[in-house]
Amino acid sequence: MSSADRATALQREMYEKGLELGQPFYDVGLGALPDLEKAIRGGYDYKPSPIAEYSLQTGGRALMRSLGARGLAGSGLAPYKLGELTSQIYASDYDKQIARLAGLVDIGRGQASNLQNLGQQYGTSAGNIYINAGQDQASAALAAGRGQASLYQGLGQIPMSLASLYIQGGGTFG
Repeated sequence: MSSADRATALQREMYEKGLELGQPFYDVGLGALPDLEKAIRGGYDYKPSPIAEYSLQTGGRALMRSLGARGLAGSGLAPYKLGELTSQIYASDYDKQIARLAGLVDIGRGQASNLQNLGQQYGTSAGNIYINAGQDQASAALAAGRGQASLYQGLGQIPMSLASLYIQGGGTFG
């Protein structure tokens, strides 16, 4: 395996690890999107949170004690005030649920962007590794070609060099 292949394999490994770590966050955000859309457009199956249920129980008891202390626990005011308290608590809880769903969707959206960047980084890095490897191979081939050309040039000069030495040694042609 070439060094370029090893470097690309390492890039791929890091890319896959990033996907593995980021995928759960993306999945949670994507999973919350339909509920957020229903909550905004209508059709969301609202279920009070345990906190809202607890608030209603404790608030209802406090309301009934307060009304009882004034002698109004059995009056028509008690159901009205209890309904008003319930509406306030559930409306607040509903808004908080929408905000929590939006937070999950934001996590997924952010992770989708991170995963996209991770893929682009992998593609860029792998591409650069192979471009550099190709340039290195081309440079090596060019150097080998220059070396071979120099060799042939030297071989071509041998007869002239021998002739020059022959003449310098006192020899003549012809």
